[in-house]
Amino acid sequence: MIRILIADDHTLMRDGLKQILAKDGDMIVAGEASDGFQTLDKVRCAANGICFCSIYRCPVAVASS
Repeated sequence: MIRILIADDHTLMRDGLKQILAKDGDMIVAGEASDGFQTLDKVRCAANGICFCSIYRCPVAVASS
């Protein structure tokens, strides 16, 4: 089972990705984040396999790279 974190500031995008990923039995959405700070917290605390992240609008993208 592949655990996925979805990070995007748009609820519609997060919900759409969750629906697409729900169709695959090998993946589970383990968490969501709506900004860069939440993303960093969830990445540090969880054992996610993949993070789908919209870094364009991420307020900490430059500082954390």
